[in-house]
Amino acid sequence: MDQLKQTPGTLLAIPHSEMKIIDFKAFRGPSLYHPEAALVMRLEPGTAGHQPILTFPQALPILSNALAGLQLKPDATLIEVVQSVALQLNQIAGLALTLPLQCGAPARKPADFIALPCFSKRAASFLLQTAFNLVKAAVEGQNYPLSPALLEANQILKKTGMSFNTIAIIQAAIKRGIPWTRLPRPNSIQLGYGKNRRVLQSSWTDRTSLLAAEIASQKHLTKKLLQKASLPVPRGWSVQTEERALEVFRKIGGPVAVKPSNGKQGQNVALSLSSEETVKHAYQAAAANSEHVVVEEYLEGRDFRVLVIGGKFTAAVEREPAHVTGNGIHSVAELVEIENQNPMRGDGHTSCWCRIRFEQEEIRFLETQGWDPGDVPEYGQKVFLRKSANGSAGGTSRDVTEEVHPHFREICEKAARVIGLDICGVDMIAPDISEPGGRCWILEVNHRPGLQPHLHPTYGKARNVAENILDLLFPADSPFGIPIISILGGYAHFPVAQAISENLRSLGIRVGLARQAQDGNSSAAAILMDPIHEAAVIQLGVPEILAHGLPYDHCDLAILMESKCEQEPALRLIFQKVRDGGIVAVNFEAFQSLDFLESCKRDYPNKNILMISKEQVSTVAVPDILRAVHGF
Repeated sequence: MDQLKQTPGTLLAIPHSEMKIIDFKAFRGPSLYHPEAALVMRLEPGTAGHQPILTFPQALPILSNALAGLQLKPDATLIEVVQSVALQLNQIAGLALTLPLQCGAPARKPADFIALPCFSKRAASFLLQTAFNLVKAAVEGQNYPLSPALLEANQILKKTGMSFNTIAIIQAAIKRGIPWTRLPRPNSIQLGYGKNRRVLQSSWTDRTSLLAAEIASQKHLTKKLLQKASLPVPRGWSVQTEERALEVFRKIGGPVAVKPSNGKQGQNVALSLSSEETVKHAYQAAAANSEHVVVEEYLEGRDFRVLVIGGKFTAAVEREPAHVTGNGIHSVAELVEIENQNPMRGDGHTSCWCRIRFEQEEIRFLETQGWDPGDVPEYGQKVFLRKSANGSAGGTSRDVTEEVHPHFREICEKAARVIGLDICGVDMIAPDISEPGGRCWILEVNHRPGLQPHLHPTYGKARNVAENILDLLFPADSPFGIPIISILGGYAHFPVAQAISENLRSLGIRVGLARQAQDGNSSAAAILMDPIHEAAVIQLGVPEILAHGLPYDHCDLAILMESKCEQEPALRLIFQKVRDGGIVAVNFEAFQSLDFLESCKRDYPNKNILMISKEQVSTVAVPDILRAVHGF
């Protein structure tokens, strides 16, 4: 594994071909290399980098065997193969950002650079190096240990503080064309710009009630509120002593469940306890990290998770505890190990499914069923490892959205209203969730529900609930950006940006003004983050565009003040990122040749080109600007 832990910038080379990794560079926005945020790996191609992969016939079978979904053109060069492998690994690792078709190709991508769309520099650099190593091994006719690399990528992603929920929402936002920005707080992002921005952390929004989240995190408070609202909940009480736990057990007079009041992910939850001894042990485990412990009647039935977004039923899954299915060959322990090799499973909440836990708790549960970890189940025989169906412990899910009767939908929507959450997961037990007027019991209301069971159910139809969250944040036709005016020029052209800002302010518009900065796009990022701004005027220089990319996803009006041959790639990037229907105002005195403009007209027919003189630039008519920007 040492070769997998190379740090970015470490010189790697493919022997006999001289292709080497030179360095990595992260771009937070559109750049010459990629139309969105990306990490770029610069290569020294040597003698083999631009040779077709067919030059190395032993490599193709190895790559195809390692990555079943890999598709390569027959004439793909070695560099292009590394790019394709990196994108495939990105997809498998759950880091892929799906770009909308209208993003298009980069303005002019240099041949010896590989760009990987990303929101984690560490994870992306690791996957790029892994792709390089895999191709290197294939060229040499050797297999590469890919599974350990993917597991390590998952571990790296966990340390970056980005959960599956956040990643899924970013992917949905990109698909819809909503700009996103990662915030310094772990697992937090901004969607949109200025006054129309929204902030999220996982499935919490900037309008999630802190009081509601606090109530939902205390199971005994949740239960009291639901009970007062005449919603069905199990009979039980919150206790603070072992003696009181035993009293409640005797009062209920049947099997009970014991769980910490502030617990999560099924930790220290004990179900179907029928003796005082087991209740004692369960109380001690639950009380270790919780002042209050809930002891309630244990109800037999099917386990459901219902997702409510914006007060409306959205999706539902039936959950099943972690288990393995026998093949008549492998033992229970071996079956767990085999299933945990599934690339869909990972550690924590950064993967589609969580790895199956196989620790003392699971082994004890096996023993209660008469199983030993070394026993070999028959073909098709299910062996359950836990009583609870938590996905964080490796449980599975089946989509039942279309089976849920309106009776149960109304119960879950009322539970969300009573607690006061804009997004929540309602856990319930019911014999049959499709039965009109059927019985059910609400166990919990989760204030930060995981989206994995709905986006990637083990069985049944996937539901893109991240799209539903975006519908909540940005209702139909509501704006998510602000008008952006971009001025391309040197420091001498900053007065142009100032004059345009004053023109807009004279109309009562709150404008943020950012100027060219050698340290990147921090000034522009600051004004796009501030919810007071209704519009932004951003002056950019070619050097910072080449070094850092653009600070926005699209602008509405671009003013090109100067043109030199070496600036053409940056100019084309500006052209590409003007919104369709927007205006590119060109200082025609700086463009001695019209060849560049003619080619841009052909390549970007949906942009409007306005030719102006240098004297006119600083006094560009406000109506022309307002015609370019949206929302005014």
